[in-house]
Amino acid sequence: MDIKFRFGQTIRKLRKERGMTQEKLGELSGLHASYIGGMERGERNPSLKSLQKISAALEVSLTDTFAMTEEPELARESAVPYFTDISSEDAEFLRDLIQRLLAWKEDKG
Repeated sequence: MDIKFRFGQTIRKLRKERGMTQEKLGELSGLHASYIGGMERGERNPSLKSLQKISAALEVSLTDTFAMTEEPELARESAVPYFTDISSEDAEFLRDLIQRLLAWKEDKG
């Protein structure tokens, strides 16, 4: 999974846990809400300075933010048989599709 997407999902999770809107996080971090949204969707590659501002606004250390972003071990063994005989191109397509579906679900929820 793309690091920008994973990091964006971590930021979204932390923001929602704190009951913040993208606008509020933008206000507290000094960044525009549309920038926050793009970063949460994995469309933006934030600078270290922006990451530090966001982490500070969320009241979490940058180290902890990165630790929460690490890709978990594949523990979805029930899905593995469905992906053993597909091309790497199809696997990449499915990963992208799943990422987009998860982001869409998060936006709706």
